[in-house]
Amino acid sequence: MDRLPRRRSRGFTLLELLVVIGILGIVAAMGMFNGRLMADRQERSSFLTSVEQIFWRGATTASSRAGTYRLNYDGQRLAIVPSGGGTAVYSVEVPSGVTLSLDPGDVVAFSAPGRVNVLNLPGDCNGPSSFEVVVDGKAYCYRVSIIGEVEVTQQ
Repeated sequence: MDRLPRRRSRGFTLLELLVVIGILGIVAAMGMFNGRLMADRQERSSFLTSVEQIFWRGATTASSRAGTYRLNYDGQRLAIVPSGGGTAVYSVEVPSGVTLSLDPGDVVAFSAPGRVNVLNLPGDCNGPSSFEVVVDGKAYCYRVSIIGEVEVTQQ
């Protein structure tokens, strides 16, 4: 019997390659979506620490520069600015999904030697020098001392 020589197949067919590329595209899209959610969650989490540190930073800035500074909240960021005006020494952007119980304007004043003078803290949790930050439905109470120490408790 005469047989035709069998052709040896090498590589993949075009259909197989398209299926693999389609599956990889779906997996990559899912990973990017989940990665973005994780990045947003991490940004909000790091904001909690930044808020805690901004009071200490303001007190040490006033002490080291022998000047008076204030912590200003404009609804979108917290910024340490010189009392006489000028550019912000340090600022923290408020991420989306985060709410603060602060009214816009000057929140506290920092003066040498590292003293914190409360100007506009609502005192809505744990005492008069406190405010609340809500992140992902969880409320955190920030209580500020006269020297810039911050005590944070989850409500």
